[in-house]
Amino acid sequence: MAVSGKATLRKDLGVLNNATDILNSPNLKAAGLDRDALQRIVEVQKNLDSAAPDFKELLENIVAAEKFADRPGFDKVLSSLQNTAAKGAPLIGANYTLKFLKEKGGNITAIKFEEKILDGARIVDMTGKVNGKDIFFEFKSVKDLPPGDFGKQFTNDLINSDSLEQIKWVFDSTKVDASKLAANKSSLLNQLEKSLETLSQRELEGMAFKYGVQKPTVAEITKVVSDNFEKIFGVF
Repeated sequence: MAVSGKATLRKDLGVLNNATDILNSPNLKAAGLDRDALQRIVEVQKNLDSAAPDFKELLENIVAAEKFADRPGFDKVLSSLQNTAAKGAPLIGANYTLKFLKEKGGNITAIKFEEKILDGARIVDMTGKVNGKDIFFEFKSVKDLPPGDFGKQFTNDLINSDSLEQIKWVFDSTKVDASKLAANKSSLLNQLEKSLETLSQRELEGMAFKYGVQKPTVAEITKVVSDNFEKIFGVF
């Protein structure tokens, strides 16, 4: 089996072993990860240059994801790994999702990937149950805050969720550490506020009731998110 990645890695026994494990996995094969798909992943990673995730780690993350390969939507994760759009950003995001699963997935059940909510108006990176409670996970492997379309995405999460505890946004700690996230709290909340201002009064009233906010105003709803900021947003 030839892995035509970066030249310095072709002779890495760990890389070759991981590639072999991937191709020999019946679960990954059933999900659509065959030799051709793996080659496409290699090509996307190779063309990312400095933005590329570590190749060996990428393969390790895929191997570790075998146990989740039968979960709904896993084929979409594999598709993202092969996607050349936006300078390979889909691969970077999908790899981060798999990295998170490798470390934290053992505590999550009923996992579904790229779950559509709000009649398809919002696609959540992953849903699952933690201690029996439904959680919506959004993974961001970005350097700039707020991430693109943050206000609209988070507003849709507020509309769809039953509680703030259900919403988890996780940022890649190699790009955004805890101090950077805290320093950008105001800018994130400002984006949310602008998005909330587009909602009708009826929508604001429903949101306020759901989250225990006494006054159904944009300012008060933003405040309850601010008060729970550290519980909702984190780094890994």
